[in-house]
Amino acid sequence: MGAARQCFRNSVRLALRRPRFYTYVEGYAINKWAAGRPVAHAWCVDPEGFVVDTTWDEGADYFARLSGWSTSGGWPVPGGTTA
Repeated sequence: MGAARQCFRNSVRLALRRPRFYTYVEGYAINKWAAGRPVAHAWCVDPEGFVVDTTWDEGADYFARLSGWSTSGGWPVPGGTTA
């Protein structure tokens, strides 16, 4: 797990370590401790579309439009899929 309350930093670090495997995502997530309210959050998704959250260890619902690095290293690359 990454540092608490550092979701953007934690997720960027993971995506930079394995840019061809993980896609960085920003959006909103709902977590148990947030009383059902959406919170600005960042996480990664793997090639199968599974959420990889390096900050929160409990279940959550995630809502986002994907963006990430291209294989050529460019940033950002808009995505059209919803996580």
